[in-house]
Amino acid sequence: MKIPIETGERKPATNPGDETPESDMNTEGTPQAADDASVKATEAELESDSEVDDEPESESEPEAEPESEPEPEPEPEIDWQDRCLRAMAELENVQKTVPKRIDQGIFWFKKDLFGRLLDLADGFERALAQGGDEDNSWRQGVESLQRILLEVFEKSGLTTVSGEGEPFDPTRHEVVAAVPQPEVEDGRIIAVQRRGWMLGEQLLRPAQVVVAKNANE
Repeated sequence: MKIPIETGERKPATNPGDETPESDMNTEGTPQAADDASVKATEAELESDSEVDDEPESESEPEAEPESEPEPEPEPEIDWQDRCLRAMAELENVQKTVPKRIDQGIFWFKKDLFGRLLDLADGFERALAQGGDEDNSWRQGVESLQRILLEVFEKSGLTTVSGEGEPFDPTRHEVVAAVPQPEVEDGRIIAVQRRGWMLGEQLLRPAQVVVAKNANE
């Protein structure tokens, strides 16, 4: 009887406890291996991103520094002595000019006021020049009013301009007529038609006069 002879390689005998599960022998093709690979890839990306963030931004442009405001110019020092001297000089000018302006204002006020009253005085003179009895009550009344008015003029500083017999003065007299008068010096006043008045040293109204005019001189 022939005994069969086994051909080919002989497989070693294995114990049941020594067998390795198929999942342990080949893990690369399983889902668990794919998950581990994706986790490692994610960690690698995070590490690379953190390295990029840690690197200084060398390529970015530097921030422009804000322009500093110019410093204000220092205020000039005040010369108080000069200001005091100027103020004193202005005060002296005011003290000199103000009284003059006041005097001028008073003069023009009086000139306007007395200019109106002079017409009244002229009316009294014309009325008295008409003549009449000195005992006439009407004449006495006019003379009384004229005397009161002339007293007011005198107290206010009005004076009459010199007239008849005086040489002609163009600054105080106004010629209304020239009459030949051989016995009188040429240019001398021979009559006053309207009395002139002075207010202080200022001419309030010139006197209207008649002068002698001799052709032979």
